[in-house]
Amino acid sequence: ATAYNNAILTYSAALRYVSNTSDVKYSAFVNAGMADTYSMTYNYAEESVYLDEAIRLYEKLGDSSLIYIGKYRKAQNLANIKAWSSADSLFSILVKDTLISKDLRYCAFGDYGLMLVLKSSAGADKALQMFSKALELGGKLENSKLWCAYAYALAACGRKSGSEEVFNRLADSGYAESIEYNYWQYRVSILEGDYYRACVQLKASLLQNDSIMSAAYSHSAIRAQKEYFELQNRNDSLKLKSDHLVIALISTLSLLVLSIAGYFIFKRKKDYESEIERISQLLEAAENERQSDVSIAQLKKNRFAYLGKLYEL
Repeated sequence: ATAYNNAILTYSAALRYVSNTSDVKYSAFVNAGMADTYSMTYNYAEESVYLDEAIRLYEKLGDSSLIYIGKYRKAQNLANIKAWSSADSLFSILVKDTLISKDLRYCAFGDYGLMLVLKSSAGADKALQMFSKALELGGKLENSKLWCAYAYALAACGRKSGSEEVFNRLADSGYAESIEYNYWQYRVSILEGDYYRACVQLKASLLQNDSIMSAAYSHSAIRAQKEYFELQNRNDSLKLKSDHLVIALISTLSLLVLSIAGYFIFKRKKDYESEIERISQLLEAAENERQSDVSIAQLKKNRFAYLGKLYEL
């Protein structure tokens, strides 16, 4: 996380000089670099701001290869913020455009498939088509997250043996403890109605999400520091004399932002932990007593629909 934070601060400092240069490509790359770094730390809202600016500058340059890359990154960003309709539309355009490079189409097919099954199991059929296209172009999927989503899509389409084969290969490769593996196994368990097993997998995902919670908390610190650079730039340009007062004010506001963000992140995590503990107790009681009451089954289903949001923090 430290490396990403330092990168954000470095790009923030670079942005101070962008407004004073006519080098559009340099300005575009700085904005794109800032967007990529925010994406890597799960701060998709900030990523969107810089990504949009980078795309605008790519279009100003008239560089089609950079424009395509920018639009592919925008489709990913839209999927990450659950703007499903917009993401679907943009991915659809990208995978149909034969002018896009083979490598970029390969990536777009894979991420389009991932988006479709993240949105809903109803998208599994189309997702399989996208994953198949990616496999045709690249011979493999880009990362373990896509392989796990592919395994889930197979299960959702009734191809259980194929799904198990992919999950087994992932486990043999050391991914059995990863967030992606546990999340998609959880989704498969929900499909099969095995809520007790789903609970175990979801709890495993929660434990691994601590790092994401920490990253989310660090966003506030980094944003406060970034805003300091921006205000410092304005301060320099306007030649203000109250430097110490401005810095003291920013420091106070930074602490306030950190405190508020920390409270809500901590509260959200506790809410999820309490909910999972509650459903775990219910499931354990149901398992021990071999209850089959329909209302219990429905309660389990409703609870897990809520808990599934955990992965999307």
